[in-house]
Amino acid sequence: MFFTFTQAWPLWAQQLFYAIVPVVLMIAVVMTSVILFVWYERRWLGVLQHRFGPNRVGPFGLLQLIADAVKMMTKEDIMNREVHKVLFTMAPIITMSSALIAWAVIPFGENMIISNIETGIFFLFAIAGMGTFATIIAGYASANKWSTLGAMRGVGQAISYEIPLLFSVVPIFLIAGSFNLQDIVLQQQGFWNIWKQPLAFLLFYICMTAEVNRTPFDLPESESELVSGFNTEYSGFKFGGFFMGEYIASVTMCALLTLLFFGGWYLPFANIEVINALHTGTIGYLINPIVFLAKTYFFFGITVWVRATLPRVTIGMLLSFAWKGLIPLTILNIFVTGLVLYILR
Repeated sequence: MFFTFTQAWPLWAQQLFYAIVPVVLMIAVVMTSVILFVWYERRWLGVLQHRFGPNRVGPFGLLQLIADAVKMMTKEDIMNREVHKVLFTMAPIITMSSALIAWAVIPFGENMIISNIETGIFFLFAIAGMGTFATIIAGYASANKWSTLGAMRGVGQAISYEIPLLFSVVPIFLIAGSFNLQDIVLQQQGFWNIWKQPLAFLLFYICMTAEVNRTPFDLPESESELVSGFNTEYSGFKFGGFFMGEYIASVTMCALLTLLFFGGWYLPFANIEVINALHTGTIGYLINPIVFLAKTYFFFGITVWVRATLPRVTIGMLLSFAWKGLIPLTILNIFVTGLVLYILR
C-alpha cells in the first residue's frame, strides 16, 4: 500500500522495483539496528559492571561506533605472507553475506517479508550455518596455530549445538502445523508459544547463544586463551566484516526467538478486538515492526546481561552439556509434545 504509485508503471519496472527496494530497505534496517545494538550493548554492559560506557563522542556516546568504524576502515590491512589470500579474503565476506541473507525470510509484520517461503525456518538455519564454514576457512587460511585452534573449537561447537537448536523448535512445528515463520506468528495471535513450550524456549535460548558464539560460549575467539581465535590474523576492513557479521547473526537469532515464542509483531492479548485493531490497516504497518523490533531489542539485552554475569565455560563442559544434556532433553520434549497433541486431537 506504500507503493501504489507504481501501479501505472510497466510490468517489468514494477518487478524490478519490488525486487530491489525491499532488499535495500531490509539492509538499511538491519545495518542501522546493528549500530544501535553495539551502542546498546556497551551502555548496558557499563550499567551492569558499574562503569560509564561510551559517553564522550556525541550525545550519550551515540557516535562512538562511527568513530570506531572510521578508525577500523583506515587501519592498514595486514596480510601475512603465509596466508591463503583467496580464502583469507572470502571468509569475512561469507560471514557478512550469510548473516544478511537470513533476513530475507524474517517477517516484520503480516505480509511484511521479502520472501515468504513455506520452509522459511529451514532456509534460515541453512544460511545461518554458512557462518561455520567461514570460521573454518578463516582458521585454515590464516596459517596461525591460534586461528586453527579457534576454528576447530568453532566446528565442534557448531556440530554439537545445531542439533539441539533444530530439535528444540520441532514442538513449535507440531503445534503450528507449518514451517512458515509468518504462519507460526499468526497462530500465536491470542496465546504465545512461550506458555505452551517453556522448556523448548529455554533449550532454544541456550543453543542460540552457543550458535552465535556469545559468552559464556565464545570459545572460538576466547581472547584470554587464543588471542582472538579464528580471526587473530585479521585487521582493518576484513576484521570489520567478522565484527558486523557476528552482531547481525546475534540480532537474527533474537528476532527468531521473538517470532517462535513471543508472538512476533503481536502485542499481548491481541485476540481482544481493541488490541487486534492496532495490528490491522494502516496503523498496523507502523505498529507491527515497532513491536517486533522492541521485543528483539529486549532479548538482545538479555544476552548482554548473560555475558556480563556468567564466566566462559571450558570446551569439555560445553561439548558434554550439549551431548549429555541438551540433545536428550530436546528429544524428550518432542516425544511428550507429540503424545499430548495425539491425545488432545
